[in-house]
Amino acid sequence: MTGVAAALVAQVTNTSLQQEYISTIHWLVPALWTSTLVFALLSVYYSFLLHHYLGGFACASDLREAFTHRGLSPALVREEERRLPSLTAAVKVWAPTYLLALAIGSYIGTIGVYWGVAWRMDLQGRGEGSRNVCLHPFTLPLVSLADDGLCRYLYSSS
Repeated sequence: MTGVAAALVAQVTNTSLQQEYISTIHWLVPALWTSTLVFALLSVYYSFLLHHYLGGFACASDLREAFTHRGLSPALVREEERRLPSLTAAVKVWAPTYLLALAIGSYIGTIGVYWGVAWRMDLQGRGEGSRNVCLHPFTLPLVSLADDGLCRYLYSSS
């Protein structure tokens, strides 16, 4: 499911890179959208690798053995450490979700930067009397609230 969501984020980001004024706007906006695209594609890739990795186990004991801590020398590992999850397994499981949250947060933040830069450049002839004057001061708090809420939802559902 994470791979599908990340593919959708990559598609929306790719569409955003084709907006009308993207060639005349500050270089920061296309750079941030490109980084969002990279994060989303890495999330898709790691999601595929995780699916392939988890599908290769024949039984639950193989999965338990792969996901528990293995020391350099089995004689030196204490009994309580044998039941701890390994760091590499945790990274394999959580990497797609973290990259997806990073891609979504980066996309939302880039939208705010795009609105702010586009408003300052007066691209469509909108002046001081425009309602868009109110958009920019509220962009950063809205982005931070949306990103925080989204990350909490993603991490609690995983």
